[in-house]
Amino acid sequence: MINIEIKARCTDRERAEESLTALGAGPAGMFDQRDTYFNVREGRLKLRLIGPDDGHLIFYRREDISGPKRSDYEIAFTTDPEALELMLREVLGSWIEVEKRREVWLWENVRIHLDEIKDLGTYVELEAVTDRVLDGRIWSHPRLAGTPDHLRRLNDIAFSGDGEPTTEKRFPEAVQLAADLLDRRKLADVRIVLITDAACLHHDRVIRGLDTMHGANGVIWAKLDAGTPESYERVNRTMVPFGRVLANLAMAARTYRVIVQSLFFVADGDPPTEAEISAYVDRLVEIEAEGPIAPEWHTRPPAVVYVGRNPSAAPATGLAAIHQRESDELLEAAFAE
Repeated sequence: MINIEIKARCTDRERAEESLTALGAGPAGMFDQRDTYFNVREGRLKLRLIGPDDGHLIFYRREDISGPKRSDYEIAFTTDPEALELMLREVLGSWIEVEKRREVWLWENVRIHLDEIKDLGTYVELEAVTDRVLDGRIWSHPRLAGTPDHLRRLNDIAFSGDGEPTTEKRFPEAVQLAADLLDRRKLADVRIVLITDAACLHHDRVIRGLDTMHGANGVIWAKLDAGTPESYERVNRTMVPFGRVLANLAMAARTYRVIVQSLFFVADGDPPTEAEISAYVDRLVEIEAEGPIAPEWHTRPPAVVYVGRNPSAAPATGLAAIHQRESDELLEAAFAE
């Protein structure tokens, strides 16, 4: 079996639990565990003691690198772990024991472990189990059980989140990990998707990741929410210049597959002006002169509106969706020019 793991030290357990609850994850149990590692020539072999009649013998191969790691593993279960441990110690010898109290949380196909490790402190571990998606077990999860049959598929591996994924210094390594997984499982129809604000696409390490994505049939979903610097600064509230974002989009369009994703809304009762939409279309035309792009827009009420990234911040006020008719009229007028 295969999973993708991320581990990190946790300095504030209470805050971690609050974040998991806000995400929609739920606790699935608390377990005391003792892992005994045995000497083997390759990979790692450990016996996990969970109870007097519950043990898991786990063999896995995993690179010793920082950041997201792929793990190939096999598990055998035993009802007499103490006898098995004595036998393995005699035959192979052991080299370390790790005692921990593990609280397991579940979110979709991701297991989140909050581990209190003896003499080491608290750690968070995330495991995304791809096999559960591929063999269909994920659809038995209560939150996913009602998914229509035609949507029960692995559509893509997306890099996104509450923040900009390309700011992560190990972004190219994470993309390579995803590409290797798709290649190994012969999932040629599954794409790698980057959802980005396009502010960092010019950095060398990001370009390395984009090159890997491109070779794996990847696509960039890039934000462009304005046509003028004034609107850009008002909507995006960033120190990255508008010109930098436009240059990055043009660069990406020359080399990669790009979809431009845009957000327009009514602010204090006023929709975007025709001049602003016309300027936005001009920017699209300029980008498309460098390479083909596919603009995407949808009309819907804002799902969550906050100022800043702090979930406790006061919701923004005076924002609403543009009426479908007004949206169509603005776009038709702009493109007619």
